[in-house]
Amino acid sequence: MSRHEAEMRYELIESFSRADDNGNAAAGTGGSPQAEAYHEPLGRLSAEEFVRDRPDAHWQLMDGEGLIVGRCSLWWEETPEYKGHLVGLIGHYFVQDACAAERLLRHACGQLLAQGCTFAAGPMDRDIWRTYRMMTEFGTEPIFSLEPSNPKSWPGHWAEAGFEPIGEYFSSLNEDLASNRVPVGHIEDRLRRRNIRVRPLDPTCFESELRNLFEIIPAIFCGNPFFTPIDEDAFIDLYRPVEKLIVSDLVMVAECHDRPVGFIFCLPDVSQAKRGQAIDTIIVKTLAVLPGQKYGGLGNLLLERAGSVASELGYERLIHALMRDIGRMRRISGRSARRMRGYTLFGRELS
Repeated sequence: MSRHEAEMRYELIESFSRADDNGNAAAGTGGSPQAEAYHEPLGRLSAEEFVRDRPDAHWQLMDGEGLIVGRCSLWWEETPEYKGHLVGLIGHYFVQDACAAERLLRHACGQLLAQGCTFAAGPMDRDIWRTYRMMTEFGTEPIFSLEPSNPKSWPGHWAEAGFEPIGEYFSSLNEDLASNRVPVGHIEDRLRRRNIRVRPLDPTCFESELRNLFEIIPAIFCGNPFFTPIDEDAFIDLYRPVEKLIVSDLVMVAECHDRPVGFIFCLPDVSQAKRGQAIDTIIVKTLAVLPGQKYGGLGNLLLERAGSVASELGYERLIHALMRDIGRMRRISGRSARRMRGYTLFGRELS
């Protein structure tokens, strides 16, 4: 289908703009007349997600019968830096076919350019603390809990719209926790001499534990591409939805003189239960360690400790989830696990 035919077929409806109603309208809450038209094949965007992510604009693509065949949200205020550009973000993304994708992404880039942006990135729902990246290497394993997923055709849509990879990520799988072990005794001895100890998180003090960990978040993550600061309450809110899933011994905190220097946050893969399977897999949601030679090897120690405890609890597999595809993370993961999936963040200059 030609571009002209695609434009004749679809109509773009701006269902929300932060400039309207002082930012009080929200898709799915009655602020948009099309809100109720969302349906499961398109992928449901809840009112809670919309309010939480606070987009600067939200666009829906309608076909000739009035059905929504695509959507995206845009952000251009308080966006992360990237190579000196004024960055605009495209997120809450969903399309039903290539023609819809071409129309929607072209329009999104035009809107961001009109707001003064010189670079577009996505998919990213506001920042890297929320959903971002697109699955580009699919593998054979089922989707695990908290993993972003998308049809295999979607990466090609972004490439056709002029986007290129600007960030690569991967997940890997240790398929046999009982056997695939990494010796870390020498690391533990060295860190102990430096007064670094590892303890389980206390689930009865969940919020205060998170507030304690928040102290080290900026130092750990500020070097990540597209990093933006987050306040303490927002950080805690990110973890509240998984509080009820915590197995206390599988969330560990590393401390030096009673101050946090790293942590590992693991959760059972509850998606297995939804498929009618026994839960035999643990997901490493977050592995974070302060930079510096003093803490060298601590990431390996935390990962091995988590695997050891998980095996003792009867779990058989462990997923290292959504790591940056850089040498250090490949080395840590590759000691006990094989690559199972890949993800990409896309970007392009606007002109």
